[in-house]
Amino acid sequence: MRFPQGKIVAVTLVIGLGALLALLPHKLQKEKTVANNVTLDSKIEQAVKIITEGTAAPMAGIKLLKEVIEEEKADLQERKEVV
Repeated sequence: MRFPQGKIVAVTLVIGLGALLALLPHKLQKEKTVANNVTLDSKIEQAVKIITEGTAAPMAGIKLLKEVIEEEKADLQERKEVV
């Protein structure tokens, strides 16, 4: 069975484009990371404010910092799995 040259070129292009799309970076992951960093930064600022100003019990600020550490660990694990 003989394949016309046009079909071979078309199939090669489709496979190449599919591989290219699979290897492109995913924009949603980057946006998620940026949004996650914003919330982590705000939690850190809030925790420091609670601890230094004494507006609430210091343990509330410490609890926020522990949450940040746990979220950061999870984020690092996700990044290691992607790479």
